[in-house]
Amino acid sequence: MSTLEELMPRVETVLVGLTKPEKHEIGQLSFKKQLEAGEQLKKIYTELIKTARTRGGKGEDAFVNRIFDLISTDLVEFLNKLTGIAKAKIEDASNDQLIGIVEAIYSLNFEKLEKNLQKLTERIQKGKKELLTVNMPLESFSLQ
Repeated sequence: MSTLEELMPRVETVLVGLTKPEKHEIGQLSFKKQLEAGEQLKKIYTELIKTARTRGGKGEDAFVNRIFDLISTDLVEFLNKLTGIAKAKIEDASNDQLIGIVEAIYSLNFEKLEKNLQKLTERIQKGKKELLTVNMPLESFSLQ
């Protein structure tokens, strides 16, 4: 792969919709959109946890209804913002198609980042072990 090809944004095509299936391209997100996606996921996760702890506030039915509300509204809004696919089209998608959308977003934007962070963490852990085996106090190391 040439350097130019490496710099070009990667795209995956997914089929969305049961009534009238259409092909949609999902591309890489900018760093800003990745951060926004993380914040939105954090909000959805926090709300799910809060709902689980309070059981929806009014018993089992309220709990289940709140969970479905979060999934149906927040997830559709989230996927719409990240992909540009119309909300109505996302709502018409099958579970398999939704999973395909999420997998495309993840593989294009977060998979490599996760692997690189894992490698970096391993290197840092290895470095800590090496520093601890040296008979020199850590305070003697200077970053100046």
